[in-house]
Amino acid sequence: MKQGKKTVAKNKTSISLKAGTYKVTTKVNYKIGKKKLSTSKTQTLVITKAKVKKTWAAAKGKNCPAAYPVKGNQTGSNKEWKYHVRGGQFYSITVPEQCFKTTSDARKAGYRASKR
Repeated sequence: MKQGKKTVAKNKTSISLKAGTYKVTTKVNYKIGKKKLSTSKTQTLVITKAKVKKTWAAAKGKNCPAAYPVKGNQTGSNKEWKYHVRGGQFYSITVPEQCFKTTSDARKAGYRASKR
């Protein structure tokens, strides 16, 4: 794999790339009967900068920003990561470490629902 004249990777099955344009050459060696043959194909790969969807925000005191109402923090003797929603027993007294847009975002980040 080349970027311009610079070889970026050789003989790799996967690689992390920065945004840019790359030339990828795939070479295949094969055999038909006793004949050994090879073929190659070059393709252009364009990597664009991905937009990252922000699903959490930093907390200020006991409050989360209005767009991020789900409070997440590490609590309990087991050091569990829990999230709290409005209307829950401990929501008003929870000091969040992270605030999430949705409960789904909190679960994806490794938090579990508060039992109360």
